Amino acid sequence: MERSSFDVFKSNICHLVKDQGELEFIKQILCSKEVEGFNKLRSCKLDKVLYPSSVTMLYSLSKDPSILEQYYNASIPEFKRFNIVENEIEWNNGENGQDKQGRKKASSD
Repeated sequence: MERSSFDVFKSNICHLVKDQGELEFIKQILCSKEVEGFNKLRSCKLDKVLYPSSVTMLYSLSKDPSILEQYYNASIPEFKRFNIVENEIEWNNGENGQDKQGRKKASSD
């Protein structure tokens, strides 16, 4: 079986969350055997930094290293520790003083 790209995996997970709802999705994952495998993966790190295919393509065309640097700097820290550069995953609806990535919003005071 061919492995799908991270972009396809991310898209599939987003569709599952949208179809099932956040709570049902989390409940289903926590009750599955996949949780055992997840705990093993938490201590792993990719050998090479993984960028989204769109960023890789843009860099390949331009050869401008600042593209990779800017995307890396703007990415989600929880993913970076696994050598995955990502900034488009949303898990919060933006309420309760947080942005869509679950980070605390800057105060407008």
